[in-house]
Amino acid sequence: MPFIIVSQRRLFAETLNTVLSQNGLDISGLYHSLPEVPDRIGDTTVILHVIQGAFPEPNDIHMFRKRVGKSKVVLLASTSVISELAREYDDIVDALITDDLSAVSLIGLLSAVQQGFRVTLPDGHGNGDTLATSMPAMAAASDMIQRAATDPLQDPRMSTGVGSPLQDHSRNNIVQETNLSTREMAVMRSLKDGASNKDIAKTLNIVENTVKVHLRSCYRKIGVKNRTQAAVWASKNLPG
Repeated sequence: MPFIIVSQRRLFAETLNTVLSQNGLDISGLYHSLPEVPDRIGDTTVILHVIQGAFPEPNDIHMFRKRVGKSKVVLLASTSVISELAREYDDIVDALITDDLSAVSLIGLLSAVQQGFRVTLPDGHGNGDTLATSMPAMAAASDMIQRAATDPLQDPRMSTGVGSPLQDHSRNNIVQETNLSTREMAVMRSLKDGASNKDIAKTLNIVENTVKVHLRSCYRKIGVKNRTQAAVWASKNLPG
């Protein structure tokens, strides 16, 4: 069954599309907002990326689900806002997932959702960085990852051609392997989140030309050629 990605940040959507597509998932479309999604999308899972300050109204999701019919909705957001979102959306979406998971974990949970299981945050989840699912959903996700570990053709950890194969890295390992500076790491984290050069400059209190200089240096150090490849590398290699 295919997926649709909905995100106000185009680069984030394109990066997620690249990672998921190159690891075997069928992505049938990228959209900026729910109203842009066509009515007749069939049995499709919608990955709705939500950013701070631009939360959809719960009624908008209700109306969307009524409009498109059988589609499942996965809400994807940062750990800093997922707890807040859970209070409003837990009962109206099929999954609440943080956007800092490894590709292996994300693909496993998305597979569980497609099989009809719910993925929700546990009670007393604190800052929202811990995910809880029903036992069948956890089993489905675990089974999917186990199959990947024994079948290279289905392995979602396979390299996408940018950087090294998917794996968990500590910040120190990343610095040692790439020689990225502290500022360059900050730039790459922002790039991972789909931020524009203007957004990065504002966040780091630097000018946009300096952001461009940092990005060129990052490209060289991590061995990529453009912004999209760098964002894919960051999503795979930088810890949450």
